[in-house]
Amino acid sequence: MPNADHRVALPVGERQYHIGLGPGELAEFILLPGDPDRTARIAARLDTIEIQRRHREFASATGSYRGQRVSIVSTGIGTDNVEAGKMAGQQMAKLVPAGGNVAAVGGIAGDVTSGARVDGFGQGVAGKLKVVQTVSANWDRQTALTAATDILRAHPDLGGFFVANDDMGLGVSRAVANANKAGQDRVGPAVTGTSSNRDEPGMRSFS
Repeated sequence: MPNADHRVALPVGERQYHIGLGPGELAEFILLPGDPDRTARIAARLDTIEIQRRHREFASATGSYRGQRVSIVSTGIGTDNVEAGKMAGQQMAKLVPAGGNVAAVGGIAGDVTSGARVDGFGQGVAGKLKVVQTVSANWDRQTALTAATDILRAHPDLGGFFVANDDMGLGVSRAVANANKAGQDRVGPAVTGTSSNRDEPGMRSFS
């Protein structure tokens, strides 16, 4: 690149300068946490790890989880909470029969992040599914488990749950398993699919 600005860092060979990764080192499915320090925490949940790198503010890892090759690359910023909720709602609409009942489990009542995710979910299922109950579980797994247990008792025909982060999602998933409905729960968004930090939404289904 003879006319390139010398002040701009260019890739060395085929390796991308800022993330320090080359061809074949990223999986097809990529989780995008905002905080680079969270990459290692997410990677610890993988079954195997092929690559772990960090360059400047970008931390990355590639490995496998339950047989699926995945990568984690920090972005430095979070994602759109409303859009994340909307995407989860659209996915839910594919998993639950049309007109089915679903419930939403948010974080702290009045919390902007939680509210945005729940609102987005409502947009995603509008005209397709019915949200029969919305509760706040304080970003807490045990509180979510208790809330989900109560919802399942009140709505035994419930087709799925939307949960505003993955830690609460684990509680909801346990409630579903306890009610002998394992495999019928549909949960999202989670923080980049794995993180329990409420500032970084992502998609995840629990089974």
